[in-house]
Amino acid sequence: MKTLRQIGSIVFVAGLFVSLFAGLPWAVIVENDPVIPMWLRVAIFSFLGGFLVVLITLACEQLARWPIVESTPELEPKTPSDSMLTLNSDTVPGRPVTEVLGAYGVCDLAGQ
Repeated sequence: MKTLRQIGSIVFVAGLFVSLFAGLPWAVIVENDPVIPMWLRVAIFSFLGGFLVVLITLACEQLARWPIVESTPELEPKTPSDSMLTLNSDTVPGRPVTEVLGAYGVCDLAGQ
């Protein structure tokens, strides 16, 4: 996959540079001619195809790295001390700040 992604990257960059640095000046010089030459068509399709190959290979590599989960673990905390409330304010109304981690405070959800 890595080799295919590198080839797609090279094709993408080559198509991009030919389209920008040769295709745009050609379009400015020959603005009245509606026929697009074959070399510019190949460059544009190389640009788009290389981009597509890179995206597909990256997606396949990411899917291969995801672990397969057969069962969903319980998301609820087992005891009140296992739960932690996190927010963006300095205080929580009705709850004492029990611990400060860096710039953030941790409140006890059990209300002790």
